[in-house]
Amino acid sequence: VVTSFNYQTKLYGRLLRWSEYEAAINMIRHQDESPIDIDISQYDDLKIVNYEIKTIKLSDDLKTAEVKAEISYYFETQNVIKKLRDTQDRYYLEEARKWYLDGSLPAF
Repeated sequence: VVTSFNYQTKLYGRLLRWSEYEAAINMIRHQDESPIDIDISQYDDLKIVNYEIKTIKLSDDLKTAEVKAEISYYFETQNVIKKLRDTQDRYYLEEARKWYLDGSLPAF
């Protein structure tokens, strides 16, 4: 479970840095099964400069986690680097044997 968590967490950061937003969205699944409605066209000119995990809090039962990351980014139309602190709630889905992000892409 911990190995899967580490892999999924790092992969999510890499996907954001590589502008692979559709693949990153596939790592999102709401625990209440509500639909995921993200318009990826808003990220067309977004470039991630750095994605750094600051803290990880895993629950004792290894079923939920909170990840805090700092993201440096810019939009090509603005060319100004900004920083964003992103808090991600994650959970482990036994049936899929996979960790999911219960939320959305960061609000840039």
